[in-house]
Amino acid sequence: MPAERFVRQSLLFLVLVFSAGATLSAEEELTELPPPKERERIGEVLGKLVYRDEIDERSFGEDGKELLEEELARLFCAPPMQKYLAKHKLEFEPTSAEMKAEAEHSREGGKVLKRQYVDRLKTIETKLAAETIAERRLKLIENRDSEQEMIDLLEQAAPEEILRYSIIQLKVQRHLHGRFGGRVQFQQFGPESVDAHRKLVQELEKNGDFKITDKALRAALYKQWDVADGSHDLTDDKDEIRKMLYPEWLPQEPVKTAVKPDK
Repeated sequence: MPAERFVRQSLLFLVLVFSAGATLSAEEELTELPPPKERERIGEVLGKLVYRDEIDERSFGEDGKELLEEELARLFCAPPMQKYLAKHKLEFEPTSAEMKAEAEHSREGGKVLKRQYVDRLKTIETKLAAETIAERRLKLIENRDSEQEMIDLLEQAAPEEILRYSIIQLKVQRHLHGRFGGRVQFQQFGPESVDAHRKLVQELEKNGDFKITDKALRAALYKQWDVADGSHDLTDDKDEIRKMLYPEWLPQEPVKTAVKPDK
């Protein structure tokens, strides 16, 4: 199971909550036209009925398994997660010290990656100079251009919003692990509290925030959090988890909260 899927799920509801001007009111979210009688209901979310034809039809194709899981998360998990995370928004907001540290960390990480891409580019250019077969030369040229694009990108400072979302993402994972515990998986864009994420979804379902009446679709939704022990960069070691969720380079600020902790 690709690790990036967990990241996409996290970013999905982070963007819903924190994108400026993107959040709709509860009344706007639940507004819908009367459904035609022939539409098949598969559940509801925050009081709004959900129909099978709202799922991307490519999800039901031969290679649509992962897309189906993402579509179900979009339809059933994103709205109640938006509501949940908005409740704790103050806790997740980055401080100026955190933003400064994240920017420095991003610069240093970019330097390391740039050196790797520069080395790969030199290797490609050496092969290109010696290659005489046209088809192979075209492939090497494509690879060379791709590596150069990455080098150019890494020479630019990360946009402030990207830095901000990186910190928010980390704080959300801290929050979830603090509430539910469980295993954590390190991924390309940071740690993911995999088991805690699943438990939050189960809690939202139990509280009636969403319901999936189709048993097969419900199983498909939860399938994305079935990560076997021994999977890459997955750990339940407390010391390793602390290092991931509380990196030394990021200042540790007192937790701010506008609501009482969930029980």
